[in-house]
Amino acid sequence: MRRYNLHDLGISECRWTGNGSLKTNTGETVFYSGRDDDQHPEGIAVILRKGV
Repeated sequence: MRRYNLHDLGISECRWTGNGSLKTNTGETVFYSGRDDDQHPEGIAVILRKGV
């Protein structure tokens, strides 16, 4: 993201379950949402840089 000067990035398929957010060690925030059962398809995530 930094290399291409992107401030937000959408990930069309995320195989994480549940939903929530986390901070990376470089300051980006990842918001994700997936299924609440033990199945892993149909998830999505968005990564935002600090300051957006």
